[in-house]
Amino acid sequence: MEAARLKIISIATKLFLRFGFKYVTMDDIAEKGHLSKKTIYQHFLSKEQLISAVLQELESMIGKQLDHILFKSGNSIESFFNLCKYIFLQQCNHPTAIRTLKKHYPVKYSLFYYLEEKLVLEKAGGQLKKGIGEGLFIPVLEIKPFCCFLYRVSTSIINNAEISYGCNLSKEVLVNDLIYYSLRSVVSAPGLLLLEKMYENYPD
Repeated sequence: MEAARLKIISIATKLFLRFGFKYVTMDDIAEKGHLSKKTIYQHFLSKEQLISAVLQELESMIGKQLDHILFKSGNSIESFFNLCKYIFLQQCNHPTAIRTLKKHYPVKYSLFYYLEEKLVLEKAGGQLKKGIGEGLFIPVLEIKPFCCFLYRVSTSIINNAEISYGCNLSKEVLVNDLIYYSLRSVVSAPGLLLLEKMYENYPD
């Protein structure tokens, strides 16, 4: 029973991310997974309930990936940069999913948005705190306002096609620049040297 439930969530996640939460039906999920609709409804009473399960799974996947990034990254500046970059690019890579979730399931979108911002504050904010202790960030940096501001600005820019239209920048470069210029305002002199050295390795 648990295997069937996980299979349904896995298939639904792939379809929702590709085509959007609004446009994927339970019939689509059943067909893609070679399942009966009855089997799906044995585990999820409604599409809304399935969407909630998918969002929980996405949060879990994002959290695990952030832990992996932390394990692989070096200093706190690099860790902060890579954590934010991963989260922001997830938004870039699934615009239809984000747009349809926000428009047609606003309560679920708000909860997902809140939990994702919480992850930024927990994981990336932890690196800011560590970096302050290492002298890489300015000591007066207020961690929570900075993390929340960066996340909300990035979400607004990334999900607003009019802002990025005509700038001829790839999504990755746009995200890199956004994080880089934000970090320049809060790093110390030693931190700036590390930031500049790291940024040289990112695409133009």
